[in-house]
Amino acid sequence: ETGPVLTALLKARWLAGHRRFPEAERELMPHYDEPRVQHSLIDIAFEEGDERKVARRVEDLLDRTPDYHVRLACAHALSRVGRRDEERAELEKLAEDGRAPVSVRATAYYNLTLQAHEAQRYREVAALAGAWRDVAPDDTRAAWSLAQALFRLGDFDQAYRTLEADELAPRTLGQRQLLA
Repeated sequence: ETGPVLTALLKARWLAGHRRFPEAERELMPHYDEPRVQHSLIDIAFEEGDERKVARRVEDLLDRTPDYHVRLACAHALSRVGRRDEERAELEKLAEDGRAPVSVRATAYYNLTLQAHEAQRYREVAALAGAWRDVAPDDTRAAWSLAQALFRLGDFDQAYRTLEADELAPRTLGQRQLLA
């Protein structure tokens, strides 16, 4: 692909690589509506180490874009700058949006489930994993997360039924231990 957007992206990457961040941003601004440019501007702000600029760019992008994949990337960027509550809110919107692609919703549920698991909120893990399983029934991570949460909550029968219903075969040590 050739054209002004690709040229601007390549030039901006070169400028950012030489720590000429303001010039790199100026190169991209005329093409701001292009998703690749938006991602690049966020990346440049990360490279520059300006977390406030990252957050501003993400907020602006979330206000402007209906693109679900871009919104998922923005949620990840919010996490990287320590804005976990805002990340969580965006992930919840994506997970619950029936118009979003299944892959985006599943990824949002995965991240929400992981956060709840890390905080040892196993009832929340079970609820999220159940919703995730409904959205993406072929994603075995959802069933394993649900079974693990049920196990942690002491509902061993339901955990076993979950594993049995999905005919899950353990692939990791943790999964083998859960079945032991």
